[in-house]
Amino acid sequence: MKKLTFLLLFTFFITGCSSESYRAEKAFYQATKVLKGVTAEQINADPASSLAPAIASFEKVVEQYPTSPKAAESLFKIADLQFTQKRFKEARETLKKVLPNFSRGGDWAPNARFRIAQLYEAEGRWTEAEKAYWEVADYHPVHQRGFYAPLHILLHYKQLKDTSNQNIAYEKALEHYEQALDAAGPIQASASIKNAMALVHLAQNHKEKAREEWLSIAQDFPSSPFAPLAFLTLAELSWKDQNPEQAFSDYERFFRVFDRHPLAGRTAVHAGMLRLFRKEFPEARDWFERALRDYFKTRPSEIADIKLLIGKTYQDEGKWEDAERYYGDLETNYSMTAAALQIPFARFLHYKATGDVERANQTLDQAIAHYKKLVAEDPHSKIAQYAKRFMFQAYTQKEDWDQVMLSADQELQGETSEDGKGRWLFLKALITENRLKDRERALALYQDFLAQYPGHPLSHMAKSHQEVLAKA
Repeated sequence: MKKLTFLLLFTFFITGCSSESYRAEKAFYQATKVLKGVTAEQINADPASSLAPAIASFEKVVEQYPTSPKAAESLFKIADLQFTQKRFKEARETLKKVLPNFSRGGDWAPNARFRIAQLYEAEGRWTEAEKAYWEVADYHPVHQRGFYAPLHILLHYKQLKDTSNQNIAYEKALEHYEQALDAAGPIQASASIKNAMALVHLAQNHKEKAREEWLSIAQDFPSSPFAPLAFLTLAELSWKDQNPEQAFSDYERFFRVFDRHPLAGRTAVHAGMLRLFRKEFPEARDWFERALRDYFKTRPSEIADIKLLIGKTYQDEGKWEDAERYYGDLETNYSMTAAALQIPFARFLHYKATGDVERANQTLDQAIAHYKKLVAEDPHSKIAQYAKRFMFQAYTQKEDWDQVMLSADQELQGETSEDGKGRWLFLKALITENRLKDRERALALYQDFLAQYPGHPLSHMAKSHQEVLAKA
C-alpha cells in the first residue's frame, strides 16, 4: 500500500511539473504571437504604445510561471522591447529579476549581467558599464561571458586610443585571470581561462605572450577543445606576422596531434591555398593531395573542388598538359559539379595568355551553350543555378555587355525577394555607367532603384553614384 501511494505521488509530481511546463510554453507562444502582430512601421511610428501589449503578455508568463525557463526567456524579451522603447533603466531592472531564480548554473544569470552592462554602454554611461562588466567577470569567472568581459573593456579603451586606461584594464584583466586560474586548478576550465589570457595579450599586442599561453593549452590540456584551435590560431598569427615557415610548422604540429579533428580536412586545403598564394606549387599540391587522400574520399563536390585547385597549381606553374589532365578528369567524372563548370575559364585564360584569342573566345562560346542547356533541362536545380552564375561570368569575360544586361533583366524578372531585385537593378545601373558609358540611362536606373528600394543596403552607394552623375 505504501509503495502504491509513493508511486501515485511520484506520478502526480512528474505530471504536474510537465503540465506546468506545457502551460508556460503555451503562454510564451501566445505572447510571441502578440509580438509578431506588431509591424516594423508601427514600432517606428510609436514604440511606446505599439509594444505595450506584447510586454504585458510576456509579463503574464513571468507572473504565472516565475521559476520556469520561459519566465527567464520572457524577461529577456521584455528587456529587449524596453530597449527598443529607449527605456534603459526599466530594461536593466527587468534583467535583474532574472538573477534570484536563475543564478545556479546555466547561461541565464551571466547573460543577464552582461546585457545589463551592454545597456549602460548603449546609453552612453561607460563608467557604470565598466563596473557591470567587471561584475560579470567576478560573479561568473568560468563562464564564457566572464572570460570575455575583461577583454571587452580593454578593447573599448583600445578603440578610443586611451592608452592609459587600456594599460590599466590589461593589468587588471591579467590579475583577474590569474586568480581564476588559482581557484580552478589543473582542470579543463583552466584551458578556457588561458585562452582568454592569450586574447588579452594579443589585444595588447604582446604576441609572444599570447603564443606562450596557446602553446601551454596545447601541451597541458590536449583533450580540451581549445587545444587544436590553439595550434591553428598560432599558425594564423605566424602567417599574419609574415613568418610563413613558422606558420606551416604550426600546421604540421596540429596534424601530428589532431589529424582526426573535424577541422583537419579544411585546414589541409587552407594550408595548400597559402602555399599556392606563395607560388610554391609542389608544396601546395602536397597539401591538396593530403586533403584528398585523408579527408575527402567520399564527397564528390569537394573532391572536384580540390582537383580543380591541383589543376590550377599546374597551370600557374606553366605545366599545361598536367593541368589539362586534371581538367579532363573533372569533366569526365565530376561533370555535374561547380568545379567542372569553371574549367572553361581556366582554358580561356590559358589560350588568351598564349595569344590564341580566337580559341579563347570559342571556349567561352561553347561553355555558354553548355550552361544554357543545363538551365533548360532543369531550371530549378542547384547545377542550373551554378550554370546561370557562370554564364553571367562568361559574358563578362567576353565583354558582351548587351548579353550581360539581358541576363540581368532575366534574373531580375525571376527574383522573388525585394533585396535580390534591388541588387540586380543596382548591377544594371553600375554596368550602364561603367561599361556602356551611358550617363543619362545610368542616372535614370539609379533614380529608379532609389524610388523602388529606398531602404536597401545599397541605397547609400546608389545615392553616391547618382550625385556624381548629376554633377557630371
